[in-house]
Amino acid sequence: FDLVSEEISFIKERSPLYGPEEQPNAAMREINQVFRYRLPQTALFYSLAASSLGLFTVSYFTSYMLLEDQGSKRVVDIGLVIAKGVQVYFARTTPV
Repeated sequence: FDLVSEEISFIKERSPLYGPEEQPNAAMREINQVFRYRLPQTALFYSLAASSLGLFTVSYFTSYMLLEDQGSKRVVDIGLVIAKGVQVYFARTTPV
């Protein structure tokens, strides 16, 4: 995967060394001008693995608690807690 991001520069600096050859402004990043850089693949794959582990943990916890079945009121309460936890997890990990 060769993922390239395009951002607007907030500083005046040299173009990133790890960026692609075809830069909009060849040698310098100018303020309020577009520049490109390659996304770090290790961090992206780590993020994917961490989110997969988190979702697996939630699904395992959900199935364990629902299979335990401690009465209908208790199951509904646990379901609401799990739903809230999943909402918070997605709000903190998913970019908007």
